[in-house]
Amino acid sequence: MPRLSTELRAQRRQHVLASAWRCFSRDGFHETSLDDIIAATGISSGAVYRYFRGKDDLVDAAAEESLALIRDVSKIAMHAWAEALRRPELEARTRAFYLDVRGHLTELARRWRTAGHLAPDAEPEHVATALLTLMPGLIVTRHLVGTVSAHELTEGLSMLGTAATTR
Repeated sequence: MPRLSTELRAQRRQHVLASAWRCFSRDGFHETSLDDIIAATGISSGAVYRYFRGKDDLVDAAAEESLALIRDVSKIAMHAWAEALRRPELEARTRAFYLDVRGHLTELARRWRTAGHLAPDAEPEHVATALLTLMPGLIVTRHLVGTVSAHELTEGLSMLGTAATTR
């Protein structure tokens, strides 16, 4: 049997990883089995094991590559925001995208309220607006200032909330 080229091995590894991403995206890490991933690849289990020792390796690789993509995509988003200020057609598409994101965040806030993570009187639309407003600031801060810890962010927001309610 001929040996696979380095390029073909890299393509097959990426195929296995992309199949795992689809499974993880659909069912989450814990509900996805290695058998699910193998079935999604359409290749033999032995071939999958050539690239990854097991599910934990796939989870690690998926998380690592996803985080790298987020770093790159967030930089592109900063450029896109600036470009949207210059080009009306891009501004319209960007606005539509963020309105869609706000809709998803509103639904997420509804689920959080139902699950008890938010106060029963919390307005999902207001929570979504706050989250959507914070997202670009977090991206800019991450790239231009440095990492913001969850503790810093929650403490600062809590202090602002306290100041707003005591006035």
